[in-house]
Amino acid sequence: MAKIVIGGETFDYDGKHQPMSEALKIEELYGKNYAAWQDDLWAGSARAMCVLAWLIWRRDGRDVPYEDITGGKADFDLGEMLQSIIASAESAAAEAKAAEADPTGGSDPAGTATTATGT
Repeated sequence: MAKIVIGGETFDYDGKHQPMSEALKIEELYGKNYAAWQDDLWAGSARAMCVLAWLIWRRDGRDVPYEDITGGKADFDLGEMLQSIIASAESAAAEAKAAEADPTGGSDPAGTATTATGT
C-alpha cells in the first residue's frame, strides 16, 4: 500500500483495487477514459494528480470538490505529493526484490535451518 502525502498529511492509498463506481467518477472528472488517467498519472500530469488527490481524500471521508482542487481553494504542494509517490514506488520495488532474493520469507517451515524436520 502506498503512502501518499497531500498537504503535509500522509494517506494510505491502495491503487490495486478500484471499484467501478470510482473508475467511472474518475472518467467523469478527468474527461478521459480510466486507462488514459492512469497513464497520465504515471507520466506526471498535474490534472491527473488532482484527480488522485480528490480520490484519496474521498476515500478518507473528506468531501473536497474537484473544482476546489483545480481552482486552488484546496491547494497542496505537488512536489511533496510526487516525492511520496516516488518513495512508495521505490519501497515497493525494494520489497519485491527482497522477496525475489528470498522467496521463503527467511524462515524454514520445518523449524530452523539446523534442526531436522523429524525432531
